[in-house]
Amino acid sequence: MDAIDQRYRVVVSTETLIEMMDMLKGGNGEFFESDRKRIRLMAGTDVPVFLSSVGEYSLRTSLGIERPAKFQPVEFERWYEVITSATTRIQLFNEGVQWRKGRFIVNPDIIVEQQRAGKSSYRKWLKRYVTGRYTFPQQEQWALNHARQLGCELTPDEALKLGTDMSAAYEFSKRNFAVASAEGAFRENSRTREGDWVDGQQLMYLCDPTMHFLTGDRRIKSKCSASWQCGRILLLSSFVSDLGIQISDTTSEDSTSDSYLGAGGAEV
Repeated sequence: MDAIDQRYRVVVSTETLIEMMDMLKGGNGEFFESDRKRIRLMAGTDVPVFLSSVGEYSLRTSLGIERPAKFQPVEFERWYEVITSATTRIQLFNEGVQWRKGRFIVNPDIIVEQQRAGKSSYRKWLKRYVTGRYTFPQQEQWALNHARQLGCELTPDEALKLGTDMSAAYEFSKRNFAVASAEGAFRENSRTREGDWVDGQQLMYLCDPTMHFLTGDRRIKSKCSASWQCGRILLLSSFVSDLGIQISDTTSEDSTSDSYLGAGGAEV
């Protein structure tokens, strides 16, 4: 990580944190320690930097509009400290973890539920598209829809700027809808669909011109090839090679499990 930290600042996106918290809660605790190590890797070697939720982040960064999300980075920081202070899964989710002057239990369901709602809505619109009941919108309308979900109405100029600033996320979603349509039958419960939604959310952070998205999945970069932001989507193998880092030969660039390495993004 030292070689990475010399050139980048690793930051943690909301979606990455949610996925990691959900991973911790699953299972029986057999892999609790290894899962905690993954969370520490996600956060980098310095003091963790947590980004605000992507809706809040995109409106503020692109348009200077404030729409505070329910959960803020200060809460993400507290969850991280409690998680990394826990010694067992039972302690973290049931008994409570002693941290500072209190005892805390982590309940990821309160934030995971928001992500589930997003995934469910994505599947609904994808199904409507595949069955011919929905036309994928132009970039400005797509940006308008994004803002409306956050309770914000945009002017045409604002929609144009936001759509341009989220070009990679737009092209990624557009391509995914086209692929689903070409496949014909809609697989509503496909994990691929849910993974696509999460990756699309992550790509919205590229509205920040200093942000980079590090992934082991070359398909993400390929689907964003029409975007002017494609150059800030970094493939894991090329990235570590440029830094002179050796990785296992078993690491696959087609593995979506690598999509969040580098905490979903890195800031120059």
